[in-house]
Amino acid sequence: MSLYLTDFQGQKAARLMRVRGMMRPLLALWIWLAAALVPALVPVLAAAPLQAAESGWVGDATIGEARLVSAVAGTGDLDHLPLGLEFTLAPGWKIYWRTPGEAGLAPVLYPDDAATPGIDLAFSWPLPTRFDAFGFDNFGYENAVILPITLSGFAKGAAVSLSADLEALVCKDICVPLQGRLFATIPAGPATPTSHAQAIAQYAAMVPRPANSDGISASAPDLEITAASISRDGSGAPGLL
Repeated sequence: MSLYLTDFQGQKAARLMRVRGMMRPLLALWIWLAAALVPALVPVLAAAPLQAAESGWVGDATIGEARLVSAVAGTGDLDHLPLGLEFTLAPGWKIYWRTPGEAGLAPVLYPDDAATPGIDLAFSWPLPTRFDAFGFDNFGYENAVILPITLSGFAKGAAVSLSADLEALVCKDICVPLQGRLFATIPAGPATPTSHAQAIAQYAAMVPRPANSDGISASAPDLEITAASISRDGSGAPGLL
């Protein structure tokens, strides 16, 4: 019996040695592949888009949803942070401009001072479209829009945790409240652009501004701009001419 066990153990050890011998070339191959591929992947990973700072969606996807998005991945040394309140709307549904018209309610964000005391949110309003609602002329947006927001009142260089309650009205044949609490965190660190930066900038460029020093304004909701150029006034601020 002892001779049988000794022979069995010897065979098992021999098989184990053969398996180890077979694994050595495979291990060497994996090491070679890692050494060859990792340097090639580093530039690709470095060029990948940064993860966007954003909140979750609130609302009903069959009617309309909203979320907060950030144009920067970190607070850096900025005094003001460029954010956006993004809406996606189902076909036929609309939200309202800052001056909605005879019926409607413009979106409002109420920040929670307990989360970030002293925070301030300043909205900008891209040029709206005119539409009829319940027999009245109204002004607002359909399909999708980002309302640019400037966030201020935070400690420079520190992370910002924003918590705010959204109140908006979405209308089609009826009007439905769009409400919810939005949370977003912009960490401390470089203020590098996120994947939302370009879209926020595009809607910011659609915000009406004074056309010239004569007081002619491009803020009328029924204004149709057929040709325009961008220049800077005496203070260096961009404007439409």
